[in-house]
Amino acid sequence: MIEAEELRVDRTPKRRRGKPYRTLDQKLTAVEDTIELRTVFDLLALLPIAELPVPFDTQELSAALGRPRWLAQKIAYCLRCTGAAKVDGKRGHAQLYRVRRSYKRRAA
Repeated sequence: MIEAEELRVDRTPKRRRGKPYRTLDQKLTAVEDTIELRTVFDLLALLPIAELPVPFDTQELSAALGRPRWLAQKIAYCLRCTGAAKVDGKRGHAQLYRVRRSYKRRAA
């Protein structure tokens, strides 16, 4: 949990899509709090796994967290990389994820 300052400038000409500014620099101003994650169970304890359907997609994870979907996509990536979740098919264009059973029992 940090505070940071960004130096931004307007884009000229403005793009049709994307941000109307360009980030030139970022500066760390303060470290408010830290969270130590030593195991997969520490990571899963931060998430509302019990509220999610099985399997779930990032839109459902986003709704359960009350955060934007782009953040849920990053969380799903971390879950995959740590081995806590695996890809379990697709629904439309969305990938479906399933928390591995061995982790689910101990995290709940």
